[in-house]
Amino acid sequence: MRAFNGKDFVVKHAGAARTVKDLSGWRCGGCGEVSFDAASAKRYAAAGDALVLAA
Repeated sequence: MRAFNGKDFVVKHAGAARTVKDLSGWRCGGCGEVSFDAASAKRYAAAGDALVLAA
């Protein structure tokens, strides 16, 4: 796993998308799996929840 900082990720649901900026965590160099740090995970999940509730 390699650490990353300040990356943007896009959350998609039901045809809608939201960019979550400045996330940090770790990415597997072999398979690309991402694990966010606690604060970034909270923000990413909140963005996904907002898309689900808006659908």
